[in-house]
Amino acid sequence: MLQLMRGIIHPWAIVDFTWALPQSLLGLIYSLISLVAGARIASVPGHCCIVAENPLMPDYSGISLGPFLLGGAGFRSWVHEYGHTYQSRILGPFYLIVIGVPSFLSALLRPSRHSELYAERWANALAPTGELAHRINAIRTTV
Repeated sequence: MLQLMRGIIHPWAIVDFTWALPQSLLGLIYSLISLVAGARIASVPGHCCIVAENPLMPDYSGISLGPFLLGGAGFRSWVHEYGHTYQSRILGPFYLIVIGVPSFLSALLRPSRHSELYAERWANALAPTGELAHRINAIRTTV
């Protein structure tokens, strides 16, 4: 639970829990349910919370809901998912309609071409590089 708090108490929290409240609230609820189900959690202090090895998600799949990055067993594209977090902060209440639903449908219906979707290309462009990317990639989840 401490890791969860470290992941959501940061300078962006005001944006995440006001302008981007719908997806952040969904992310918080889904993260708590995932933890009860046995997922592992880690935080990138000042940025986000990573919920990994999530038994409620398909293997190798990931989703970003506000500052919560959730992934099934084997998922490792956390930096890309953090790009979606930036989209959430930019689009606020429009994120789920503009990014979330199209991305989900693309992954479900056209998995081989999912990376070509505008939302995914934009997330890649926004994904952090340098020190933050290194910190996100270096995360070792805790129990």
